[in-house]
Amino acid sequence: MARVAAEPESPMGSSQEAITLIAATLENVVRHNQDLRQSQPTSFDAVSAPAITVHRYLSRIRQYTKFQDECYVVALVYLDRLFYSHKAPFLPTAHNVHRLIITSVLIASKFYDDVFHSNSFMAQVGGISVAEMNKLEIELCVRLNWELHIVHDEYLQMVQSLFEPEHRVWKRWQHQQPHALPSDDATHEPREPTGAPPSATPHAAAPQPAVSRSVLPLWAAGFRRRT
Repeated sequence: MARVAAEPESPMGSSQEAITLIAATLENVVRHNQDLRQSQPTSFDAVSAPAITVHRYLSRIRQYTKFQDECYVVALVYLDRLFYSHKAPFLPTAHNVHRLIITSVLIASKFYDDVFHSNSFMAQVGGISVAEMNKLEIELCVRLNWELHIVHDEYLQMVQSLFEPEHRVWKRWQHQQPHALPSDDATHEPREPTGAPPSATPHAAAPQPAVSRSVLPLWAAGFRRRT
């Protein structure tokens, strides 16, 4: 696979800060959601909760794909549509959040990012088979009714919600009872993609980063340049 060209500086100032902010939000939501596999099983559910934390998983995707920050926000908008509009109970849990992340990021990259990778590469990054990656991509598109275009206001609301843990977006993503997440000490993780550089030092569970709201206009501008 051809080497990806160096990316421009993130409008967030530090892309790792953006990943940490998104991971902290998702981890907080998942803690409140119970396992729904018995009552509402989906193709996104793992047999057991992956050991890798959301923060390390997102950092891994970021490391190998070099997607822009806007791609991850678009992925969150897709998930918000999924959780908000789906008739059956379908919320992010410790058993499905990783597959939901890799699938929504894959679709967002194809629809909005200047760079995207093959499904086989994304499957390696996400720690799943190519067949499963293909299946999940189609299923998420179908669940979204193939409505993948988003408007600027929708995008901006998602960015703003990341700075507000009690925002209504996250309220509709969660149940009320806390649910345990895997610790960062667990050992089973996706293998390195073929030809990929060594993994970065594992991150601890995502803290809430000190990211200033002053980046909001810049992040929004980054999205406008791509639409």
